[in-house]
Amino acid sequence: MKNLLKLTISLFLVMTAYNAQALDASKANQFIEQGDHAFSNTLYRKALINYQKAMRHAADQESVKVKIAESFLRLKEYSTAMQVVDEVLGSNSANPRALHVKGQVFEETNRNRKALEYYNEASVYQPNNERLDIDRANALRKLNFEVEASAITQMLDQKRLNKAAE
Repeated sequence: MKNLLKLTISLFLVMTAYNAQALDASKANQFIEQGDHAFSNTLYRKALINYQKAMRHAADQESVKVKIAESFLRLKEYSTAMQVVDEVLGSNSANPRALHVKGQVFEETNRNRKALEYYNEASVYQPNNERLDIDRANALRKLNFEVEASAITQMLDQKRLNKAAE
């Protein structure tokens, strides 16, 4: 009888912990969705607040941190954006979104060579990311590498044409 009681209590505790985790994930997703909605409507401060709330509940904190860094970038709080993105890259140096955001921070602060380095590194992990290719082309233009920038632009145009023909 005692073993049955112990088993019942153990199962209750496991189910309670499981339900708490599911509730946390649901709450995190809700805050992330609200943050994404605010971000897409250029309400970056509101997005930031929602992403920070999601951090308390999220299992995948790395992707939320990148969203936080992107929010700081759009708010022109470059040093804070860089700190957050460096934290992500410290635990996963191959995170293409974090590398891209770091490149954007460098570009926004007129360090275009460094921006290009990070864009190129991110493109290794995301070779078909159109936004990343556009940023690479822009950084190349700022560095007076018009031929290379034009090659990227032509490649993007060709991809769009091929996609439209499908």
